[in-house]
This record gives sequence, structure tokens and C-alpha cells, in this order.
Amino acid sequence: MPKACPTMPRSIARSTCFWLASMRSSGHEGPMARTNAARVSEEIPTIGRAELRKRAKADTILQAARELFLEHGYSGATTDMIQARAAVSKSTLYSHFPTKEVLFEAVCKLGSDAFEAMLANAVGTETEPRRFLQRFGVEFLAYLFSEEGKAFFRLMVEASKSFPQLGPIFYGAGIKASTDMIERYLSGAHAAKLLLVEDPALSSEHFMGMLRGDLHLRVILNIGAPPRSAELDAYVAATVDRFLKAHTT
Repeated sequence: MPKACPTMPRSIARSTCFWLASMRSSGHEGPMARTNAARVSEEIPTIGRAELRKRAKADTILQAARELFLEHGYSGATTDMIQARAAVSKSTLYSHFPTKEVLFEAVCKLGSDAFEAMLANAVGTETEPRRFLQRFGVEFLAYLFSEEGKAFFRLMVEASKSFPQLGPIFYGAGIKASTDMIERYLSGAHAAKLLLVEDPALSSEHFMGMLRGDLHLRVILNIGAPPRSAELDAYVAATVDRFLKAHTT
């Protein structure tokens, strides 16, 4: 029987696992696509066949939309193209997603859920500051520098210029969710007297900015290749070291 991702609420677990699996089969595979099996543990509640068919249609539409948004951008991917790729009728498409913006937001939400699950799986139950931040940083940047991560960032820039209402969707689905995760950790580490963090919100923004640094811009602009595994580990370790020096009691 299918399983649900343990780090996700049950209401979205099935769709998130679909997202992870779809990334594996697409041409934009990133690190998230390789984390599905490791987080499978809870059974999905039994549902009727009609509901299963309905969800399967929605999943098919989401996968088609995701592929086309990455291939053609937000403005270039039309609902007609999505309908054709998903092999569904217009009435089926609009019954699930009334507008392209609603569909795009759903695609971003699934990506955000999967991304958070990937990061949560990477840090696990770790509480020691250096190890937590190192694991988080490596996983975060590995995705950011993946083909999928780069494609989504470029899509974000392209779409938000012409459709500014999409900016908050992108920001909330990626950077903010990750920054909030660091803020929660820093708040707990401060309370446990593991670190001295007087303003967890500001410090989390500083850490995320240090992680991306100039390196992310160079990768996006294709100025050299993304760092290899050992280079990425060393880069994150240096970043974590500098961050901890400012927050050690």
C-alpha cells in the first residue's frame, strides 16, 4: 500500500510524495527527487475509487504544469499546453484549478512542502548547532545549485517581473520557509543556552544570506560550475564557523 511522507501532514502527504516521485522521472531532477524512499512510513487512509481517480487527475495536471512552467516560464506555459500535456479536458482542468495562477500556486506549494520535508530529513533529530547548520546548509545549497533549483529561480525572476502578485508565492514557497526553519532552530538553541541569539529572525536571515552569498549568483549566471560535494561541504563549514563565532556564548 502507498505510504505517506512522515514529515508532512496527512492531508498533503500523498501529493508531496507524488511531487518527489515526479521530479525523479522528469528532466529537472534535483536532490529532492532522491529523498522519497527515505521518508516513507505512514499509510494513507483508505479512500474511495472516485476520490482516487479525482486525485490522480489533479496529480497528472500538476506534473504537466510543473514541467511546462520550467520549460517555458509562467507566461509561456498556457493552459491549453497544460491541458494537452496532461491529456485532460478543459472542464477537468478548470474543475481542479480555476485559473493558471491557482494552478501555479499549487505547484509552488507542493514544491515547498517537498523542499521542507527534504531539509527536515537532512537534519533529522540533530540539535548540536554546528552539525545542524552544516547538514541544513549542504542540503539547501545542493538543491539550489541543482538543475531544478536553478530552473525554479530563473522562473521566479521571469514570472515576478510580469506578474508581481506571484512574487510572494515564490518567496513563501522557498526562501521564507527555509529561513523560518532556521529561525525556529535558533530560538530553541538560544532557549537551551546552546547559542546566544538575541534576535532569531534577524540571525536566520543573516545565515541564509551567508549561505547563498556571491556563489549562488555565479552559479545562476553560469560563471563556472557549481561546487562539487567536497567543495560544498568546505564552503558550508566555513560559513557555519563564521556564523557560530558571532553567536557563541
